[in-house]
Amino acid sequence: MDKEKRNVELRARKAAFYDEKARIGQARKQKFHEQKLAAYRKRLVDENRKVKRERGKKWMLRRREIDAQRALDHAAAIALQRAYRGRLGRIAAEDQRVELAEFISQIRAEEAIAEEEEYWESHRMERLAREVAAFVKKEA
Repeated sequence: MDKEKRNVELRARKAAFYDEKARIGQARKQKFHEQKLAAYRKRLVDENRKVKRERGKKWMLRRREIDAQRALDHAAAIALQRAYRGRLGRIAAEDQRVELAEFISQIRAEEAIAEEEEYWESHRMERLAREVAAFVKKEA
C-alpha cells in the first residue's frame, strides 16, 4: 500500500511538473505568436496605407474576427479535453475503489478463517462432536 501511495504521489508531482512546464511553453508560444502577429499587422497597415486607409481597417477587422474565432475554437478544445480527462480520472478512481474493496473483503475472509481455526483449537470437544455428527450423516 505504501508503494502504491508513493507511486500516486510521484505521478501527481510529475503531472504537476509537466503541467507547469507546458504552461510556461504555452505562454512563451503565445508571446511569440502575439509578437509575430503584431509585426504582421504593422506590415499590413504599412502596405495598405498606400492603397487606402479604409481597406486596411476592414482587413484588420476581419483579422480580429479570425483571431477571435481561433481563440474560441481553442477554448472549446480545452473544455472538451478537460471534460474527457475528468471522465478518465473518475473511471480510474472507480477501478481503484473496486480493487480496494476486493482487497478488504479478502483480508476479512482470511481473518474469519483464522478466527474459526482459533475457536476450534480452543473447543476440541465441540469439534470432535461436529466431526462425528458429520461422519454419521455421511454414512446414513
